[in-house]
Amino acid sequence: MIFVHDPGDVRFRDPEGAVVTGSRVTLRVRVTPDGGTAPVLTVTRLFRTEKQDFKISHAGCSDGLFEFVLEPSFLSRPGVYRYGFGCGGEYSGEAGRITVYVPGNEAPAWFKKAFIYQIFPDRFAVGKSGKAAPKEGSFIYDSFSALPEYIKDEKGEVIRWDFFGGTLEGIADNLGYIRSLGADTVYLNPVFSSVSNHRYDTADYGHVDDMLGGDEAFYDLVNRMNGEGMRLILDGVFSHTGKESLYFKKALRGEKPWADWYRFREDGTYDCWWGVEDLPCVNELQPDYLEYTVTGENSIVKRWLRAGASGWRLDVADELPDEYLEKLFEAAVSEKPDAVVFGEVWEDGTDKISYGVHRSYYTSGELHSQTNYPFRNNLIAFFEGSSSAREITAAFSGDRMNYPPDVYRSLINMTGSHDVPRLFSVLLGIVRGDRRLAKDLLRTYMMIQFTFPGVPLVYYGDEICAEGGADPDNRRFFDMEATESSEGSAMRGWLAGMARLRREAPEILEGEIRFINAGDNIFAYERSFGGSRIVLVADRFGRGFGSGEDAAEGRRALESACSAGYNIIAAAGGYGLLVRTA
Repeated sequence: MIFVHDPGDVRFRDPEGAVVTGSRVTLRVRVTPDGGTAPVLTVTRLFRTEKQDFKISHAGCSDGLFEFVLEPSFLSRPGVYRYGFGCGGEYSGEAGRITVYVPGNEAPAWFKKAFIYQIFPDRFAVGKSGKAAPKEGSFIYDSFSALPEYIKDEKGEVIRWDFFGGTLEGIADNLGYIRSLGADTVYLNPVFSSVSNHRYDTADYGHVDDMLGGDEAFYDLVNRMNGEGMRLILDGVFSHTGKESLYFKKALRGEKPWADWYRFREDGTYDCWWGVEDLPCVNELQPDYLEYTVTGENSIVKRWLRAGASGWRLDVADELPDEYLEKLFEAAVSEKPDAVVFGEVWEDGTDKISYGVHRSYYTSGELHSQTNYPFRNNLIAFFEGSSSAREITAAFSGDRMNYPPDVYRSLINMTGSHDVPRLFSVLLGIVRGDRRLAKDLLRTYMMIQFTFPGVPLVYYGDEICAEGGADPDNRRFFDMEATESSEGSAMRGWLAGMARLRREAPEILEGEIRFINAGDNIFAYERSFGGSRIVLVADRFGRGFGSGEDAAEGRRALESACSAGYNIIAAAGGYGLLVRTA
């Protein structure tokens, strides 16, 4: 028995995509062969720890399609509604899912237009005041060209932290460079007092690390960014603190309320993040911790927004309880109505399950957005040939269906981050070390990144083809001299051009997206607004789109999208072509 149902086709699902609570959704299915038995719709609603199963009879049949109506009363509660069809003892399997969300939690308008530049603070630039003195038991490299490394003992634990000495003043002194790329928003990895160079082991949420210049350097950076019309996003690490934090030290002495912030065992050990003893986990919903970090009038979340930050990126969002995220979101937007809150999420955030809980990031309003690692993974898989154009198109189409529309337009599409190998190194591997082809691939990647729905993020150095493998190699010091080389200058110019196009083209910022089926090797889509369209075509073989037998697929994709002529906006070697058509 075959169940025919396409959730992306309005004939089978009306309306398509995510819906607000209280909506009406009509589902239709064709069952072949028709055995005279009417099918049944099965629905499972998932929301946090709730799981409810339903069976629904059809409401009618027309033109061979059985119709099921999910009434507003049925979809009155937020959650993800997975559904399938059964008939005569056979089951279709999951045929689709509907994200039902509470409205009113849209990302601020400025964020949807933003271009984010991510900086690892120790590794970008040293200000005019020079480097701060190293922390006790750590060291600072003599050369900015040194390769970072972890110095560990036989147990694999870091025993001496390495620093390059980057400062917030150094970032402030180079805002002109960041602005020249077209970026208007800077996201900083953690800046608060810590022992390590990455600062995910917070020692004091109330103060900026002295090696970065302290609180005064933060205020100066914010003021100078305001003068440039730029915004700052901070990294919030609230699922754990550092072992050397002032909070954990008090907890070890049994002092209240700090002793209740952590989960100690009878033998004196404690819960820690992924077994890392330097990172003791906290009880996020413990009232005093919740007040200190989120709900109090002078909470950490509110205090730093008040000091000039425009939002928070939340580290390991899937480690934070939904109730904590909900209160943090409320606290942030109550303090600053146009603040943004987004989470570190590595998978589809609408169907994320962590620790047995179906997360409600977007169904109940906990995050505006998330780090969109699947975007990067899909494009890399396409370029390397492990996924076809059809497969990544299906994945991207699924995102458009599953995320609330505002979230879909706010997803953070990254070149990379401090947690993954450098994009240029990955692309070099795909083209077997050919730098010219790798640069063309990087241009094509950025062309997609800046014309796709969502908010682009560039990890510092990716704009000049910085290289690096896994952590810590992906955290090398920024090579400012390379920005003026012929390669660096050309790549910066390309990125600035993509940023300018995105900023000025209504097809990109406001337009709809339509994916174009052009076979397994050509990824293509159209962005349209009013009577104008922008079409992107990417060929994973880099064969180009001109004359010749090898370019036939690319030409056919263009011809299918452009009924009239077109003007070429940008071409990335043979890999990518961007055109505007009326």
